[in-house]
Order: sequence, then C-alpha cells, then structure tokens
Amino acid sequence: MKALYEAGKVFIILTARPEDQSIVRVAWLDKYNVTYDALIMRPNSCREDDTTLKVRQLVTYFTKDQRARIQTIFEDRRRVVQSLRAAGYHVCHVEEGDF
Repeated sequence: MKALYEAGKVFIILTARPEDQSIVRVAWLDKYNVTYDALIMRPNSCREDDTTLKVRQLVTYFTKDQRARIQTIFEDRRRVVQSLRAAGYHVCHVEEGDF
C-alpha cells in the first residue's frame, strides 16, 4: 500500500469506530507508519450497522464522480465486504474477519 501511496494513489480510511476514539486511532496509524489522506470515522451518536454505514458514508462524503473513481476498497469484515460489493465496489478481503 505504501508503494501505491507514493505513486500518487489517494488513501481514505473509513472506519466504523466512533469519532471519540480518533486520538487512539491516529496514534496507532502513526505508530505503524500508515500513510493516508483522510480518516473518516463513525459519528459518536451513530448506532447504524457497519454494513450499511460504510456504504452510506461513501455516498455522504464523496460525489458520484469521486465514487466512480474508487479503484479498490480494502476491508476485513466479511459482511461489510459483501455489502460494499453489492453496492458495486471492487473490494479486497484482506483478513478473515467475521466478528
């Protein structure tokens, strides 16, 4: 992923973790030298299931043209992979996560 970032690809981290955990999440990303352009987190008051949340966040934060340019989404949770694929995205299932 670092090579793709250095080649000019844009990396957006979309997480279902709540915004009040942002300091901990950013520290973890920094500790492991994860390069990214933006971090989008679940609003603290949101209780929406992550299978619908992530698809909705893509629609909320990105224009139709921007969404059409999304080349790949990396996801570890099987049911989120399925919902993103059903929404038309190319998704790499990076880890067997069924939690």
